[in-house]
Amino acid sequence: MTNQIRTFERGDQVITIAPAGRGLFDVATDHHTMTLDAHAVQSFIKSGKLTEITK
Repeated sequence: MTNQIRTFERGDQVITIAPAGRGLFDVATDHHTMTLDAHAVQSFIKSGKLTEITK
């Protein structure tokens, strides 16, 4: 994972992943916010259900 904010789409939902420090990342959706470790975030991204929104 990089130390930058990344934004993804999953269906009609937007998911933002941002570094939270100490190897953790904040994952925010329209309705939920959670803090995950880098391994969990990578697994979430690699699941294939997310499409990164590029600038």
